Amino acid sequence: MNKIKDEVGDIIPQPIHTETHFHDKIEVGLVDWPVRNLKGFLGKFKFLQNGSVQFYVLYGVVFIGISITIPLIIDAIRYLVLILKQL
Repeated sequence: MNKIKDEVGDIIPQPIHTETHFHDKIEVGLVDWPVRNLKGFLGKFKFLQNGSVQFYVLYGVVFIGISITIPLIIDAIRYLVLILKQL
């Protein structure tokens, strides 16, 4: 635990500012470390927020394309497995 206190040096003291910081090892391990790692991981995607409307529309189109393509690929794989089972 760290304490920081201002000393009184005048007859009429100024407002005193006092701070206390607790060092909690459980909080560091269970909260601070995962949050720091998550912020670092999400910081890698910061380039996506560039403020350009064209890129935001492109992201939407790419997402829709991926949403349509993945089920088609899964169905194609199922069909291929079905054909291979018949051989």
